[in-house]
Amino acid sequence: MCQELKLQSPSTSQHSREITIPTSEEIQRYYQAIENNSTVQERVILKTLLYTGIRLGELVNIQLTDIDFDSQQILIRSERGQDRIVLFPVNFKDLLAMQADPMSQQQATYLFESPQHHKCPV
Repeated sequence: MCQELKLQSPSTSQHSREITIPTSEEIQRYYQAIENNSTVQERVILKTLLYTGIRLGELVNIQLTDIDFDSQQILIRSERGQDRIVLFPVNFKDLLAMQADPMSQQQATYLFESPQHHKCPV
């Protein structure tokens, strides 16, 4: 994945309550690192998480049939039966299709499938 991008989680100590907001330049460098140093699948993973706010476990369980490209929506299935819809921006549609179309041609079930265990999420 991106070699230049290093993320650090904030300290969990009680003394560390300061929130650091990235500058515009830092955000721009982050996006450039994603675009220049990652595969289509990696970009789709990162941008899906950023654009929708879904959890990682929800991401890996997205089925191809959960994606509605016309409405720019993804159905997020809940184990508790409380499914919800998340939206994605129109400018993400083509990149998302670059991941979904080949998976569909391979008759995959999930948007991201394990190469070793077909029909299983990554």
